[in-house]
Amino acid sequence: TSIFSVSFDQAIIIGRILSALFSLLLIPLLYMLGKQLRDETTGVIAACLIATSIGCIQFAHFATFEMWLTFFTLLLTYYCLCYFQSPSIKHLALLGILLGILIGIKISSLVLFFPVFVLLCFTYFAKKVSMLRRLFSTTIAFCFVMLLAGFSYAVTNPFAVMDMRAFIASMQYEGG
Repeated sequence: TSIFSVSFDQAIIIGRILSALFSLLLIPLLYMLGKQLRDETTGVIAACLIATSIGCIQFAHFATFEMWLTFFTLLLTYYCLCYFQSPSIKHLALLGILLGILIGIKISSLVLFFPVFVLLCFTYFAKKVSMLRRLFSTTIAFCFVMLLAGFSYAVTNPFAVMDMRAFIASMQYEGG
């Protein structure tokens, strides 16, 4: 056995700890999101609602990926707002990295590229520059996001890159 092997019982405990951790991290994240969207009171109400949510408590108890998806999707939403309010390369990079992590958690997160693309369109098309420049800026920004998403996906899911044939077979099986 290697030092990286864990028993089934250990895997369950590690999964439950991670689910609980992401569930707890949702509380301050929702506070920040509510505060950014409206005001501090909204943030406090959002944090209280998630802290007492039956579903959140239940999913935090089990070793499922729902809390991971919820946390990273809300983190993506937070950075979408940050980018919309003050576009920066840092926020753009975080959008790409978070998308890659989300796709790594669950492949159906690919649909989240659409709202990010719409965000980029709104951000660049709101500027008072030529249409060609807007299209160019949006395209470059979206390609940068896709590149970072692909890289972070490959880092978090090396099996998909190293054994592409097995990954595709797995996707076909799951799709069936």
